[in-house]
Amino acid sequence: MLRNYLKIAWRNLQRHKMDATINVVGLALGIACCVLLGLYVRSEWTYDQFHEKADRIVRVNRIPSSPGGDPSVQASTPAPLAAALVSTFPEVETAVRMNDRSISVTDGENQFRADALFADSTFFDTFTFPMRRGNPQTALRTPKGVVLSAPTARKYFGQTDPMGKSLTIEIEETRLQVEVTGVVGAPPSRSSIQFDLLLPLQI
Repeated sequence: MLRNYLKIAWRNLQRHKMDATINVVGLALGIACCVLLGLYVRSEWTYDQFHEKADRIVRVNRIPSSPGGDPSVQASTPAPLAAALVSTFPEVETAVRMNDRSISVTDGENQFRADALFADSTFFDTFTFPMRRGNPQTALRTPKGVVLSAPTARKYFGQTDPMGKSLTIEIEETRLQVEVTGVVGAPPSRSSIQFDLLLPLQI
């Protein structure tokens, strides 16, 4: 029975080639669009979900508005807000302030541009970026310490152990010597937090 159905279907396709081509191409495009849309939705829903405490992490946004202008959402807030939230709301266990910028890094005679993230010492208490070297509890509590992503550590130091090594960074024309206190894996592509170097906010 099935064989007869297949024969009939094949004969119909042979008789109506143009209609068959349009139907097959339309079906293929429809399936491809559904697959791509599904992958996009899955990617959006899994963004930042790799953190162990993802269901308890929220981002505080600021929505400034001006007369006659549309309000805009900005992921920037006044620095004292973090401490105020922790002291005012018992539901807030901890708060992490972050500030990203591009800096200049000097390793011997080599100079690089790098994406740096300045963060509070509670960064690793909140976000899950597994440490390959160093202690997550102390890495950002060391004065003038720096945590490197694994690709950045290989870029600067090759296969040698970077722990305890020194780098010179330049922040707004201020040069500082920092010491490597940790190495973390490269931030996943589905992370909204991306960095080459992680530095204490109070450096």
